[in-house]
Amino acid sequence: MKLRRLETAALGVDGVARALDRPPESVDAAIHRSVEDILAAVRARGDAALVELTERYDRVRIGPEGLRVTAAELDAAEHQVGAATLAALRNSRTGLVGSLGALALGFALWFSWSHWVDLSHHWTQRDLFWRYYDRRAPGEPIVAYMMDWKGETFYSKNTVKQIKDSPARMAAFANLPGRKWALVEHPRLGLLRQAVGADHRIEQVDRDLNVKFVLVTID
Repeated sequence: MKLRRLETAALGVDGVARALDRPPESVDAAIHRSVEDILAAVRARGDAALVELTERYDRVRIGPEGLRVTAAELDAAEHQVGAATLAALRNSRTGLVGSLGALALGFALWFSWSHWVDLSHHWTQRDLFWRYYDRRAPGEPIVAYMMDWKGETFYSKNTVKQIKDSPARMAAFANLPGRKWALVEHPRLGLLRQAVGADHRIEQVDRDLNVKFVLVTID
């Protein structure tokens, strides 16, 4: 095998990364087959395959019992590491767990107190009816066109007029004197315009307040 020398000072970080890049398709097919054979052998024969492959590739002969790390070996390794290093590792683990816990708590608080609140405007017609009650003049009616979500009945206290599938009735409603209000799903706003006709002006009220429903005035 020929070793390639890289001048990192000249190449820079990006140059070294490109030089060391080794996409899977550039690897010899024989290597892919060898790796697949090793994985298949371990899946099929377990520890026996590991013992055999260790002797073949590492030139080390061990029995199945040699694959398991004993308690004595773990203790010896712990003594070699040293008390200071072990204490640092334990502290870092505690700090990591604490940081992850604090992050999870912060995410839960943000999700519950902020994100859900922001999304709640889009779940129901509540805020749209708040706009209607705040801006309407006495006697101005509201209709729910091509809707059957029940929320419009609840938030209007059963005063909303329901027109589900009759453009003619919608046109008659639009011809009532004075300003009228309508609630409709965004994709059906075009159908509402067709039913009302070009003689009437439709204006959207806070279009982005709700991604599903839209409140409009009809003049």
